[in-house]
Amino acid sequence: MSEPAKSAQSASPPLQVQYWPVDRLIPSPRNARTHNPAQIAEIAGSIRAFGFTNPILVGEHGDVVAGHGRLAAARQLGLVEVPVIPLVGLTELQRRQLILADNRIALNSGWDLEMLSLELKDLSGLGVDLSSLGFSARDLQTRYRRGSAEASPMKTRSLNSAMLPSPVLAISGVLVRIG
Repeated sequence: MSEPAKSAQSASPPLQVQYWPVDRLIPSPRNARTHNPAQIAEIAGSIRAFGFTNPILVGEHGDVVAGHGRLAAARQLGLVEVPVIPLVGLTELQRRQLILADNRIALNSGWDLEMLSLELKDLSGLGVDLSSLGFSARDLQTRYRRGSAEASPMKTRSLNSAMLPSPVLAISGVLVRIG
């Protein structure tokens, strides 16, 4: 008879989303990830557009483990409460490791450039301001057009002009000619 499959739940207590006052949250002085004002504004715009869809991860005493940028954006928006997931039972060493892992592991992913291009083209055709999704004019003009290895370490397809969003895009008041 084989061992029963382990679930994420068996490794830790069940996660619960709670709403805590912003003033209760304490940014970690050991957080190595930085957020410039433009990125905080992007996060704030996303919260305004879609709601607070990604709770902040906190230690039992309100120390922020993941979500420093979301906390800064919430403060910028004047929010009084934010969704949090208290991580119960982590040691100080585990919290410090998770602060780094949560930020770094996400950077190790890539893009399926063909799917990205199709999605950008569809959203652009529906009138979506692509800059509100975190894509800069430079991203749209160079990286995703050329299919650089940096954009997709696992899949490096080249994009042709038929795969790009419409020939001219308006991004944050800037006209970008593609092609």
